[in-house]
Amino acid sequence: MSEADDLHRLAQLALRDQTGAALRLLVATVPLIRSEIVRAWFAGEVARIVAGGQWQAAGLAVGYLADLVAFTETPDLDTALDGELLTADQPGASFGFGRMWWLIDNGADELEARENAAAATAIRSTADLMNAERVGLDEGARVAERQPRWRKEPGPDPCDWCLEIVSEGARFLAADTVPFHQGDRCSVAAEF
Repeated sequence: MSEADDLHRLAQLALRDQTGAALRLLVATVPLIRSEIVRAWFAGEVARIVAGGQWQAAGLAVGYLADLVAFTETPDLDTALDGELLTADQPGASFGFGRMWWLIDNGADELEARENAAAATAIRSTADLMNAERVGLDEGARVAERQPRWRKEPGPDPCDWCLEIVSEGARFLAADTVPFHQGDRCSVAAEF
């Protein structure tokens, strides 16, 4: 692993942690009122937090590649991220609100329901951020006019499944084909 790979992984992990912390705070403070107005507000806030994180993840990925290779044109993250950003009307945006109420309806106390929903909401956001990271990596490769091979770079305490992929030495033709799972703490690295 190069220093650039390591810095990229650490930056993406920090972003996932910051986004998760913001989502946990949101779930901890959402009014305990079961209404469409509160659900819609919650979904809008989740979408704002996650989509902001997605932009940052894609930008960090482009910056990582810019440190490795020269670009022949300016990356177009608007186009690359079109259709990728979480919006308030997608089911994932109101997931935490629904989970919290489902838990309460099934006997959990408010604190337990909020903590569980907060953790689940934060974990779900990692997939959105990882998808955006891969979009940024593919966009960076496109504007560099390079076709790197991509590999899974293990994060802290990787699971057995991630370690198996890494140990097999698998290389992928596109960043968005590198396998990951919800809550994955690994990242993607380029080989030119």
